Amino acid sequence: MKKIKSLRGKKIKSLRGRIFVDIMIVAMFPILIFAIISQGSLRAWQKNDLQERMQANIENADRCLDIQLDKYNAILFDLCTDDVVVEAVENINNNNDAMEVNTSKLRHELSHVCNRNQGIEGITIFLANGEVIFYDKQNSSSISSDWAGKVYCPEVKKEQVYQGQMQPIVVNDKHTYLLQIARNLIDYRDIHEKLGTVVFSIDEQLISDTLQVGANANTYLLERNYVISAPSVAKIGRTLVNQKSQFTICIERDISTYRKTMNEQVGMLIGVAFIAFLVMIFLSYIFTRPYIYVIQSVGQGFHEVETGNFETRLEFWKRAPE
Repeated sequence: MKKIKSLRGKKIKSLRGRIFVDIMIVAMFPILIFAIISQGSLRAWQKNDLQERMQANIENADRCLDIQLDKYNAILFDLCTDDVVVEAVENINNNNDAMEVNTSKLRHELSHVCNRNQGIEGITIFLANGEVIFYDKQNSSSISSDWAGKVYCPEVKKEQVYQGQMQPIVVNDKHTYLLQIARNLIDYRDIHEKLGTVVFSIDEQLISDTLQVGANANTYLLERNYVISAPSVAKIGRTLVNQKSQFTICIERDISTYRKTMNEQVGMLIGVAFIAFLVMIFLSYIFTRPYIYVIQSVGQGFHEVETGNFETRLEFWKRAPE
């Protein structure tokens, strides 16, 4: 009899556990579904939001770069079409520069353009006869310079050519990276005759400041996969080719804010799930209690009958279901 009682007691406990587990599974299943769906939606929303912000930053940087380049292109165009400059260059090319009068005119004009416009660190003119005339703003000199007379003269086939410098110039222990714009000097009376090439050397920092248009993001300017303008040495992010300069704009964005938000959402979800789990345990205990009480009463009655007590009566809880 003790064995039968023990087996029945185990069955009652097993039934109680089975009911409890079934209720927990039924209760937690929708919670898990909700958690998975909400996390997936949140991640998708954050990814789209990040991409939209980065794309907006790229487009804004592209417009700002266009505006800045247009400014210097206008100055360069005015210099290349100035009658005084064109006449002086023609005279020098034709070896008609007694006492270097025309050379002095060009140097004075280059000095005037550099000192009047912020960001132009030097101007170099490569003449058709092979001579080089320059003005170095940092040294305030048109005669002696460690870099202004040695800049690379690109081949200009269209209106203007842009090029970055991988190595900085050093003047008075100050390192300055340059971005250069080149344009041909052409006499408007004979557009097929090339008089020379003018190269503007622009402070890269000015371009870098122009490109920084977004919060928590760094914008870089790349030429053939080399960074030529950046707040720091790195290149990562989405790209957009600027139609004027054919440079590549690269965005690097700090996503720590998004990760922090995601971690907070995951933590909150785990907390809600844990609280829901405790609530479900409590509710399961409350709701299964009447049924377990009935089963225990029936089991106890069976046990009394087996022992020969046929006068036993089953006791039911008042709140037990009928």
